[in-house]
Amino acid sequence: MDGTSKNLPVVWAALVTFNRPREFGAYLDALRRQSLSLKCLVVVNNGDEVSDDAIAAHREAGFAITVLSPGQNLGPAGGWNAGVDDVLRSAADDDWVFLLDDDDPPRLPTSMERVAALAQQAYERDQTVGAAGLVGARFDRHRGRVVRLLDSELGGVHDVNVIGGNLLGLYRVGALRACGGLREDLFFGFEELELGLRLGDAGYRMVVDGALMLAEREHAGTVGQPAVRRSGPDHLSPWRRYYSVRNMILITRSRRLTKAALRVTLSSGLIGPISLAFKRPSLAPSVIKMAFRGVLDGWRGRTGITVAPVRANESQRNRA
Repeated sequence: MDGTSKNLPVVWAALVTFNRPREFGAYLDALRRQSLSLKCLVVVNNGDEVSDDAIAAHREAGFAITVLSPGQNLGPAGGWNAGVDDVLRSAADDDWVFLLDDDDPPRLPTSMERVAALAQQAYERDQTVGAAGLVGARFDRHRGRVVRLLDSELGGVHDVNVIGGNLLGLYRVGALRACGGLREDLFFGFEELELGLRLGDAGYRMVVDGALMLAEREHAGTVGQPAVRRSGPDHLSPWRRYYSVRNMILITRSRRLTKAALRVTLSSGLIGPISLAFKRPSLAPSVIKMAFRGVLDGWRGRTGITVAPVRANESQRNRA
């Protein structure tokens, strides 16, 4: 894949931010250093704080930016959906839109251009391509799990089911118009998976470039790891555990994957949290409680923001 190709489509971006003005400003700085020029950046401010100086600097540098303030925390799912809705009002079907988060800017100045080139080249070969990304993973419908591509597979272009947050998911506007945007009632967790599965149901492909994925793994030091890596305290966060368990059960049940939902209930809702009692006794009670609540709400079909997020310098970056 030629990451320096100038035969690029029109590209927009939707960026969700939540009370992180410093990180938000750093992200805008990183966007201005990208070799790819965006048609417009739509910022969805889910919180109370946003850096007006950073926005002004972006505009003064000649970059188009629109800021939406919903007045409440919509989560990544609702925030991205609001941003996508705004883009769809003006964008053409052949345009593309990145989904961005405020805490992890592109690693290289050419990262976004390389993904856009991948998307355009793949689409020119096959008009069913509806999304591309820097890193992707597949979905195991039997176990209800996101599965990492093997290192040995990473050559050429591969089809995936999900492009996770912070991994430069780029979606064709026409595909989003046909399938709808993010499922905002999920609030947080696996919203990109649900969208990817829906795109697949409609006949659209999601693609990644193996060489780009391998380069990211080498940089992150994850070559040789057998599974998706969750770094930092994310996998130990009680509220994150709640939403990951609840939403995976919701997604598998909505797709009539009852056996997968039962496996998620057992592995992520019960066995995993209980095992923390031996590894991190101080965290175990709260994680077990939130996981069990996630199981109950997943099977009851309860959606939306049901547990308040607690931020304690947490960052989410899943390297598939």
